[in-house]
Amino acid sequence: MQTEHEKTLEENDMEMGRKYWLTSAVVAGLFLVTGCSDPGPAEEAGEQVDETVDETGEAAEETAQQAEDAIDPPGPAERAGRKIDEAVEGTREKIDEMTDN
Repeated sequence: MQTEHEKTLEENDMEMGRKYWLTSAVVAGLFLVTGCSDPGPAEEAGEQVDETVDETGEAAEETAQQAEDAIDPPGPAERAGRKIDEAVEGTREKIDEMTDN
């Protein structure tokens, strides 16, 4: 059977353990929330690669569309639809730019 003093020491140890884990969780949470606010060179290089790949893909799509249009020219509805698509894409890009900063 434990004495009153032993129970108090055990309860004190448990409380210290809880405080330790709570403090550790708060510190870990702060690291996760703050993260790295400034992108490092690797992240910047990765973003440049992503941008280059996107631009290359867009150029390939445009070339393919031009080839298709040479074979089967678009009508007025198709041209209007493409203009709407371009406007939507431009708006989407502007929103992405605004939210990235």
